[in-house]
Amino acid sequence: MDALISQVKNEASSLDDVGRQKILEGLRNLALSIERPEDSFQRIGYLQLQIAVVRVGIDLKLFNLLCEHNDSLNLEELTKHTGADPTLLARLLRYLASFGTIKETGKDSFAATNVTKALSVSGYQAGIRH
Repeated sequence: MDALISQVKNEASSLDDVGRQKILEGLRNLALSIERPEDSFQRIGYLQLQIAVVRVGIDLKLFNLLCEHNDSLNLEELTKHTGADPTLLARLLRYLASFGTIKETGKDSFAATNVTKALSVSGYQAGIRH
């Protein structure tokens, strides 16, 4: 599986936007074709919660904080920067990581992903807010 993923990433990196979109569409169709009904329900049923938690992440400037650092930040550092309750923040971070918005790199340690980088852009943040 790792070799297949690596091959797809390699192929996508050399394509233009049209080719990259074709790969994304193919992968999305593949994922949908192997979903069980309960997978589909969970994917669709939790979309509103994902948007709400992303909004909280924007308000706490989590995405900007993670993008400002090349390494992972731990819960203690993120709590210090955001002023959020550590227990609540830990739950938010793990939930954000569960759908790829950020990456959990270890116990209570998190880093930016390509999605995090997109969500650190003010224009995209405005789109989530409104």
